[in-house]
Amino acid sequence: MERELEEQNRKFARRIIQTQEDNEPEPVVDIPSDTVVDLKEYGDGKLEKLYRSKKKEVIYTNGTRKILLPTGHVVLKFNNGDVRKTYPSGKVVYYYSQAKTRHTTYRDGVQIFEFESSQQVERHFPDGMKEIAFPDGTLKYIYPDGEEESIFADGTVQRGRP
Repeated sequence: MERELEEQNRKFARRIIQTQEDNEPEPVVDIPSDTVVDLKEYGDGKLEKLYRSKKKEVIYTNGTRKILLPTGHVVLKFNNGDVRKTYPSGKVVYYYSQAKTRHTTYRDGVQIFEFESSQQVERHFPDGMKEIAFPDGTLKYIYPDGEEESIFADGTVQRGRP
């Protein structure tokens, strides 16, 4: 009985994500008074700029800009307003401009979805577990076996299957 209770407590334990990757500095794309030191134009219309800071920018014919920074960051800016940032740690942040949604993927497979319009934040874990935080303070956990747990702002806990 004690072992069963321990297993249930472990199953419903709260997961807190804090990784060193969350503390990584944002890439600095626009460096004041940075100047172009080399410019290459390719036959396909692609343009490549190398800056004094060692920043490299590739502008593709469709308008997409790829910026490679000496810090190891890579930033892709798309015509539709989407932006993809790759960090030296391997973390990738993709911002969907039209949907106003940020999707962060960590090296360990954890994915975080942040929805600006609803203020909802979801964490998806590699084992299939999902953690959803709602703006009213409610937390919902969906476990790989289908079990669900909701913890409401007033402390009420609801467990079950959908």
